[in-house]
Amino acid sequence: MGRVPFGWHVPARLFIIVARLIRLRAEALYQTTIIVRGFFCVCLGSFYYISRDPLFLVMLGIVAFGVLLTASRYPVDRKRRDRASNNRVEATRASHSLAQE
Repeated sequence: MGRVPFGWHVPARLFIIVARLIRLRAEALYQTTIIVRGFFCVCLGSFYYISRDPLFLVMLGIVAFGVLLTASRYPVDRKRRDRASNNRVEATRASHSLAQE
């Protein structure tokens, strides 16, 4: 049974980066993180298939859970951003109409 080398520091770094992206509300990068972590899920599944080491199933579950959390948060933040953008446009129009009067 072959072993696939995989350090614990890679998922830890990924978690820190994704947590900061969500905390800073960097919506532009949500799609990228979902795609990259989807690729990681495929890789972890392949590593499990090759090695039959249950560690990869655990890591797959953790990464997949993170993908689900990010994917569920993305539409909510997108709606909030669109609503805030519409409010700014309306406020700008109102201030311009008052300035013209």
